[in-house]
Amino acid sequence: MSEENIVIFVVGSLFLLGLIADIIGRFTILPRVTVLLLCGVFIGPSGLDLLPQFFVAQWFGIITDIALGMIGFLLGQNITVEKFKEMGRGVIIVSLSKVIVTFFVVFLALFAIGLEPSIAIIIAAIASPSAPAAIYDTVKEIKIENKFSQRVLNIVAIDDLWGLILFIFSLTFVGIMYQNGEWTEHIKIGGIEIFGSVLFGGVFGLLVAWITGRIQRGEPTQAEALGTVFLAVSIANYLELSPILTTMVLGAVVANFAHHHKRAFNAIEGFEWPFMILFFLL
Repeated sequence: MSEENIVIFVVGSLFLLGLIADIIGRFTILPRVTVLLLCGVFIGPSGLDLLPQFFVAQWFGIITDIALGMIGFLLGQNITVEKFKEMGRGVIIVSLSKVIVTFFVVFLALFAIGLEPSIAIIIAAIASPSAPAAIYDTVKEIKIENKFSQRVLNIVAIDDLWGLILFIFSLTFVGIMYQNGEWTEHIKIGGIEIFGSVLFGGVFGLLVAWITGRIQRGEPTQAEALGTVFLAVSIANYLELSPILTTMVLGAVVANFAHHHKRAFNAIEGFEWPFMILFFLL
């Protein structure tokens, strides 16, 4: 069997496995994301090792960027002036507290079992933000739209930014601890990643906000929305920025400035699940 045919066979099989996970999730208390992760362990190297290594090596990065780009864009629609006027202070306090508390709990636990402080700091910083894709899909799966679910999505949207900032400061602190002279470089690189992502996402978002809603509903809107996210992710990667932060800002700007902004978000909501299946399984 040729490599191309193997890829088609694997993708088709994974999509059907995702369908099975969705059905299991409906008849059990487990979210379908959890079922997908368990299936991934079962068919992966830790289990039966059924997936071709070349497929994982070549496709996982691409699928990850696309899936997280879509999730970032969809989460961005929750960051609007109106929503933050209604519950902004609480979202900021909870998200910031959650990131800080998680950091210290993980660091103290790792330090208590004897892990080197510098490694414990970095791992704790990585652990601090939420997993936006899993939380977004779980909220969507239960199909409950109220103030609590809205607040959860707002918290997830903003705590990734806090987590990125904390990670950069953690790298800087570790650099100072070991006096390797590179801590200023960490600040510079991290600052460029954060502010560059926000700037690019904002400028690109203004352009998209002006364009969106000016074409008719249906397939053109789908092409517009998908093309926008794919292009934003690609350029962000090329500029060594954060794809998910870029698309999150992009979505927020579109949500705040586009008169018919819901068209773009509704168009993507029908496409993200297949990429989410591959993302969680791999």
